Amino acid sequence: MEDQEKVRQQTESASAAGGTSQEEEETVISVWHGSGNTSFFRRRYFDGFTQYETLNANGKIQRHNVYTGTWYTQDLTREARIRYRCIYILLWLAATALLTLCCTRSVDANMAWYSGVAAFVGLFGFGWVAVGLFNEFTVPVQRTIGQYRASSKSMQRGAIMAAAASGICGLISLFYAFFGTERIGVHLLLALGEAAAAVLILLLRRMERGINYIQTRSKDAGKYTM
Repeated sequence: MEDQEKVRQQTESASAAGGTSQEEEETVISVWHGSGNTSFFRRRYFDGFTQYETLNANGKIQRHNVYTGTWYTQDLTREARIRYRCIYILLWLAATALLTLCCTRSVDANMAWYSGVAAFVGLFGFGWVAVGLFNEFTVPVQRTIGQYRASSKSMQRGAIMAAAASGICGLISLFYAFFGTERIGVHLLLALGEAAAAVLILLLRRMERGINYIQTRSKDAGKYTM
């Protein structure tokens, strides 16, 4: 408290002297970086940000948040971004429809509990990709590390989960086609559809991984320290 009072008095003296800019009048009294020893979710949300407090000319504490991390920008033209997003939507819709259609058929392979678990995980993965797609349309062209993870990384990681689960569903259907049922043709078609769903969502992931993201350092990097 004594230190803050001294800082306040110094700030008031500087203000009374006049002739100083607003940046000079602000005295930083504490700095917190987003990668500190806080909870996991708080670190991820504030990763790349610096929070600092100042005393203004009236001696009041003001809190500020400024991005000091790396910016991520797609190395694509506007037309290319639109084209990629349209293809992503088509791939996601086709893959999700295929897995949903195959996993909801009333056949022996879909009656097993492990088949239901695989289908649930697959649909969860497709939902994860959908979140990334939604963020892809809402984040700005120049993205923070958090926005980059919420869009590009969400699509890539969700696609891995969805493809793996779809592949497992396909293997289960294939097994039942040869060993567990007389409806061989139906189960072969289901296995083919589930494999196609995995291929389509992996194609989406490959396209996203192929995009070059230009990384630039924030102009405020290293500006706020104690």
